[in-house]
Amino acid sequence: MSEKRFSAILFLLVSDLIKRLVANGENAREAIRAFYRSRLYELLGNRETGLWHASTDMLLDLYEGERRTGTINLDWCI
Repeated sequence: MSEKRFSAILFLLVSDLIKRLVANGENAREAIRAFYRSRLYELLGNRETGLWHASTDMLLDLYEGERRTGTINLDWCI
């Protein structure tokens, strides 16, 4: 897959995830800032993790888990 296509997929996933966070009552600016600083975002941007194949629901669960615990449990989604 080309870098351009991967970037487009990543953009769509992140946009959808942020929209879901805002729909759940979070401030848009804070949601964006916090997500881009998260470990999940770092992993999502790495093709090798394969997280870009995940649904928005799965990514949202992972992100909420990271915020609660400070860690990401990828065991259940591999």
